[in-house]
Amino acid sequence: MAKLYKVGDYGMMKLGDFSSNIGQYTNGNLRSIIEDSDPEVIEIAIDELTRRMNERKKGGLIDKPLGSGGEE
Repeated sequence: MAKLYKVGDYGMMKLGDFSSNIGQYTNGNLRSIIEDSDPEVIEIAIDELTRRMNERKKGGLIDKPLGSGGEE
């Protein structure tokens, strides 16, 4: 039987299950998981949150032209 880890208020979970489903957690959920979980889970949550923040810094917002018809 696989070892179970504490994942914040979500209860006990296999590490592989948490890793494969980490995309379903919002940034706020990940922050709460980081505050109250086993160290192995915290490490995965921090990595995911860092990755999300780095993607946001690289771009993600599309610049739109100003004014009607793209004119300033």
